[in-house]
Amino acid sequence: SGMGRRLGGVTACGPFTAFFCIRYAAESEYSMRLMYVISQFSLGGAENHVADLVADQVRRGNDVMVLGLREGQNDPSGYRTLLEEHGATTEVPQSPWQGKRCPPGLLWWMDRRIRGFRPDLIHTHLPVADIAVAAWRRLCCAPLPVVSTVHGWEPRYSATVNRWLLRQTYNQADALIAVSGWLKTVTSGLGVNDDLFSVVHHGQSTMQPLAGESPVIRAELRETFGGQDVTVIGTVGRLAVQKGIDVLIQAVSRLPESFRLVVLGADEGEGDSLAALAEELGVSQRCRFVGFQQDPDQWISAFDVFALPSRWEGFGLVLLEAAGCGVPVVATDIAPINEIIRNGYDGLLVPVDDPDALAQAIQRVALDPVLSDRLRQSFSSRIATEFSESRMLDSVGRIYDELLGTAAT
Repeated sequence: SGMGRRLGGVTACGPFTAFFCIRYAAESEYSMRLMYVISQFSLGGAENHVADLVADQVRRGNDVMVLGLREGQNDPSGYRTLLEEHGATTEVPQSPWQGKRCPPGLLWWMDRRIRGFRPDLIHTHLPVADIAVAAWRRLCCAPLPVVSTVHGWEPRYSATVNRWLLRQTYNQADALIAVSGWLKTVTSGLGVNDDLFSVVHHGQSTMQPLAGESPVIRAELRETFGGQDVTVIGTVGRLAVQKGIDVLIQAVSRLPESFRLVVLGADEGEGDSLAALAEELGVSQRCRFVGFQQDPDQWISAFDVFALPSRWEGFGLVLLEAAGCGVPVVATDIAPINEIIRNGYDGLLVPVDDPDALAQAIQRVALDPVLSDRLRQSFSSRIATEFSESRMLDSVGRIYDELLGTAAT
């Protein structure tokens, strides 16, 4: 591995370097200080991953601060409360321009927080945060180690300017974490040094039984949809082109009348067109859009089949959540989903943009309890081994140790 290979050779200059060097020499007996920087405070996949890391590092006795560069759509105050309940200090810009993606004064605001907290290491998440910290580090010539986690891939990243910007950003990092092997490959294709990467899959706790509000939600869904004999298909994802919810609505129109669809997720511009599509296909009464939900696991546990018809993903963390809730999965056969699910063993995979194949796979899982149980049990066992939360947290912890030179020898 090339992790940490650049740490001893960081070119540093100026007063900021002196500040950190003096501080490192003066403070040698305290718990590690970790700063997480994320593009926004919001309840979502990458954000929840950061919350898991925060909780683990606080349990290990470390001091943690989380900087959010802006407030997102999905309950930013609730996310901030979650981080603080885990034991982290939190900061997000509070000014008229804080909602902008790249607001004026952002680097100055970050600089003051970093100087005040004096972290041993910064871990960034999502491109805006990755780029902002890389720019701050270059301007300040700071010898502070930086880890960046690459969570996903968007087609717009292929644009020439974006490729250059991400290449410059990630080549500055001391270590990169890709949440899938496929994501490592495509990011390396930008011209990023392959030696910087470690692949650390997201992790999930073991299988959970129906609990809490799930039975209530299930009863309400069945009542809303008009009967006990309905089959509830569910999905969790932003109402955006990426998630392929339009394909799922088309699949519902090809399924028997007893099949119903529940969609959890904030509207990111596709809500009206999806509602219009359901109306056009005559399935609007069989589809329910419930928006963003703070406790998606409670809803997932109420589903008969979980479907993820995404056109692209960085990982597909919600698949692990579905498996953890004991719900069989149907998803698209794309990288990296096919890293997570073995077709026919842990779930069923179908081609992208193929509503007929999606409908057939959903119906097959829903009507075959033997198949459904086998898929659920197989996926659950893989979570306990390959995709466990403890394995993920330990892997990230080892990367921190290697960068800071505290690993056991």
